[in-house]
Amino acid sequence: MTSNQYVHAASRDIDWVPSRGADSPGVPFAGAWVRHLVEQSPGVLEIKLCAEQEVPSHVFSTQVVMLMTEGAILIDGEHGCTAGDARWSEAGTPSGAWLASPEGARFYLIGMDGPPVSEVSSSPSCLPWQVASPRDLAWSELAMGESIAPPGRSCPLCEGGPSVTLLVFDPRCVIKPHSHPGNIVYIMLEGTMEVPGEGVYETGDLRWGARGYEYGPEIMGTVGTTMIAIQKDVPLAVDWVDAGSAASSS
Repeated sequence: MTSNQYVHAASRDIDWVPSRGADSPGVPFAGAWVRHLVEQSPGVLEIKLCAEQEVPSHVFSTQVVMLMTEGAILIDGEHGCTAGDARWSEAGTPSGAWLASPEGARFYLIGMDGPPVSEVSSSPSCLPWQVASPRDLAWSELAMGESIAPPGRSCPLCEGGPSVTLLVFDPRCVIKPHSHPGNIVYIMLEGTMEVPGEGVYETGDLRWGARGYEYGPEIMGTVGTTMIAIQKDVPLAVDWVDAGSAASSS
């Protein structure tokens, strides 16, 4: 579901398609399976690699974040990454060749300036991307008075890089109407979130919101909600609005 202000990408309704090299994410991923989830900026693809599938050295034309959800990948010149890890680089940073684990691998690719597009790298040396895991990072409470009840917890995944934050909310947590100073993408990892005028976002769904779009409240489900928020241009921030002025989906 799409409007000028938001996108509700229900991944369960979006087909996997084979990447033939002519479409995003480009030639290095030919033979992988791809779901095109968000075409705006930030843009989001979901990728599946088969068991021990290889991806040659490559480079992206935009700042890119990689969020691993299943399996693992060995990467030339790096320690590789496993499920739960976040990996990112600036535009034009070459990556070493990849080798998927015997179980294969599944991950999101987020291009901060639109859907990520890559090409095979001819660089004689590749630079390690930044990698972080929530297992090794500090959590903090989202204490915002009555605007979030009860408070949630946050963990920044890309400190010093793109704005990527892991968020956890208790069951039936309510976040009052607000907007964001930059375009934002939510990736729903667990639980549900209801946004009046937009519907219910379920596990695996994505939500894209435009800069300055007022919406809410956000109502978390009965078992709590875990999501990742990616905000373009600025660190994750909220501008609170009166409930009566929140925009509808029309």
